[in-house]
Amino acid sequence: MPPGNDRMQALSESRRLVCEIELPSSWKDFFDRRGMMPIPPDDRRRFPRSYLRVGAALQDRPSLPALPRSNAWHKVYAKDLCRTGVGFLHSEQLFPKEQLAIVLPDGRPRRIEVVRCRRIGRRCFEIGAIFITHFREREATGGPSD
Repeated sequence: MPPGNDRMQALSESRRLVCEIELPSSWKDFFDRRGMMPIPPDDRRRFPRSYLRVGAALQDRPSLPALPRSNAWHKVYAKDLCRTGVGFLHSEQLFPKEQLAIVLPDGRPRRIEVVRCRRIGRRCFEIGAIFITHFREREATGGPSD
């Protein structure tokens, strides 16, 4: 289990989020990593990434016509973060171009768009997403926006 965070804990409890991710047994040190991630020689990213190993809340949002989503909230594990996006682990497969809402431990909801999804295990998918824009808490909870 990742280190706790008061805001994330309150969000998880208020929404009764249960983590269904099954981390591979070889990932024993997953939550121990900190700091900047190493940069591979062929990396074309514009900004460096940092390890971010904490729980987060993800809301399904209907964004692809052929793929119904229920606006349900899920507990996910954040994996890494940079200025333009986030990597996280989820128990369910997501698809490129899906747009969802994520709440990281700072408590601010963000809209993201999936760019890749890779199966790690039976109930573990590694997802890479870009931030689309920041938006208000009301929008994340399904209420009207100002």
